[in-house]
Amino acid sequence: MIRFQSKAGADILMLQAHADAVLAALGRECAPSGIFEGDGLAAALNHWDQRLESDGPGDGADDDAPGIGQRAWPLLQMLRRAQDARVPVIWSSS
Repeated sequence: MIRFQSKAGADILMLQAHADAVLAALGRECAPSGIFEGDGLAAALNHWDQRLESDGPGDGADDDAPGIGQRAWPLLQMLRRAQDARVPVIWSSS
């Protein structure tokens, strides 16, 4: 499990495989721990937007299974709130 934490919102838990996919879509290395802060927040959100423009919203998965967009949504909201509040988002293995 990966736990994302920020003063900008409640903790978010994701399975390792899902967190790895979301982090890659945000342009970050799939590491056991890390941080989004300052310009890194804007860069991650920009990377996500570029991914959507090039790939579209789906991930080619089974229609019954949540796609990467659904899995990423809570974290994207946290990143946006953290950017507005000028606070970091950290992640670590739980």
